[in-house]
Amino acid sequence: MARLEADLKGSRARAEDEEASRMAAELEKEEAVERLRVEMRGMEQDQRRLEGLLADQRREDREERARQTARQQDMEAEHGRQVAALEERVSELSALRGQADEAAREAKLRAEDLRHQVERGEREREQREQQTSVMASAWRLRAENSEQAQQRSAGRCADLEGQLHAKSREVARLQGALAEAAAVAEEEAARIRGLEDSRAELQGQIESLSRQRME
Repeated sequence: MARLEADLKGSRARAEDEEASRMAAELEKEEAVERLRVEMRGMEQDQRRLEGLLADQRREDREERARQTARQQDMEAEHGRQVAALEERVSELSALRGQADEAAREAKLRAEDLRHQVERGEREREQREQQTSVMASAWRLRAENSEQAQQRSAGRCADLEGQLHAKSREVARLQGALAEAAAVAEEEAARIRGLEDSRAELQGQIESLSRQRME
């Protein structure tokens, strides 16, 4: 009987121990579940924070791409304006070159005409000198027979000498005009060379801008 009571007490003690162990295990399990719930809430908060950061980063990326696109468009527009301005300048220089060429041709024609006038004046002067020489010889012969003829001869010689001096002055004037026309032609040629250099420089700038745009 005593042994049965001891066994019963032992069974009760084991049952109580098992119940205590079970309750401790359940309590530990609940604590573990609560820890997992806390960790899950922390992970959810981290996830929401990361999602917010990702959204902010994406928004910043979109804004940066928009700014880059706007800058690229502005650069392309500025490049287009520069190219248009350079092309307009080249057109202006081409027009100026045409005007300079025309002015040079006109100056060359004027110089050629003045040269012909000078040559014609030289020939006329030589002819008049010959005529004056012949007439002077004739008047000298006539002057031997008549004092009156001598006076007329002297007057005629003076008149011819005056004409000769006038023609000489005209020839000198034409020669000066020819030299002036030659100087003008040289200035126009220098101006044309300057315009060609400017045009070549502008063409190089246009090609450089075009290469930059392609790059």
